[in-house]
Amino acid sequence: MALSLKETQALSDLASHIYGYLPASGAIYTFAEAARDAGVAELWPGVKTMSKQPAITALVESTYTVKREAFCKLMEKVVRGGLRYRTKKGDPLTGDEVEKLNSILRRLGFKIPELWDRDFLAGLPRLPAPAAPMEDRAVAVRRQRREALDGMKSEFQILHAMTDRQAAGLKLEKLLERLFDHFGLEPEGAFRVVGEQIDGAFRHENEDYLLEARWRKELAEPKDLYAFERKVHGKSKFTRGLFLSVNGFSPDAVPALVKGNAGVFVMMDGAHLVRVLEGQVELPTLLTRMMRHLNTRGEPYLPVGSL
Repeated sequence: MALSLKETQALSDLASHIYGYLPASGAIYTFAEAARDAGVAELWPGVKTMSKQPAITALVESTYTVKREAFCKLMEKVVRGGLRYRTKKGDPLTGDEVEKLNSILRRLGFKIPELWDRDFLAGLPRLPAPAAPMEDRAVAVRRQRREALDGMKSEFQILHAMTDRQAAGLKLEKLLERLFDHFGLEPEGAFRVVGEQIDGAFRHENEDYLLEARWRKELAEPKDLYAFERKVHGKSKFTRGLFLSVNGFSPDAVPALVKGNAGVFVMMDGAHLVRVLEGQVELPTLLTRMMRHLNTRGEPYLPVGSL
């Protein structure tokens, strides 16, 4: 019987795979005994004239071509003997190895029911899972930062749906503190909450900023901005400010502030915050662009659509 290339390759893979199941000599049970018990003793060439690997290859090829009806029995004897031999060695046959054997046998058109038995496979030990390749450090850092932002974005969405707005404001305090810390802006203070108003401070490009953040149903009015302007001016001539109104500003808030020529703080709304949480723009970059817009245009508010 002439073997096809497919069969030749499968038989070669089979011989290589079962190499470690049994010894070729020097033990109570070897490939010679397995061939004997399967009724193909005459097909085992022995290892006096050739080494172990060619001898196994000759055995499986001869059995496949000359005594095909004994092929499955030979494999069953090899596995049965291998279970005892490998356990005695302290290197038991694993479920992974038997499943690979089954896969090779299927390529040759065989499926041995005993070797596919679920309880049998479940009772075999498993090889440890291969260690994941080490992730490039820069890639790992980017992934971790993205996961952190995703977590804060999910938290913000939960807060947005809360009916207790005061409780939402309290939780937003902690969220903003983590967000500013995430971007290395050195948040200071306890981000004291009064109602839904969150006060704090941070540092950006070697300048100190006061933060006022509000999450009220009402839009921030000019009077709110004027009060914050006085607060910023009351610290020092070098102090800057960020006024965050999650629900936005009234239509006359920005024009009133521009007319008053404040020039000491910038304004963010919820749309800006979402862009940051989605990773579309980093908070320090956003602040720099807003400050540049303020310094060159005299406008403290840069619409999110202009980013």
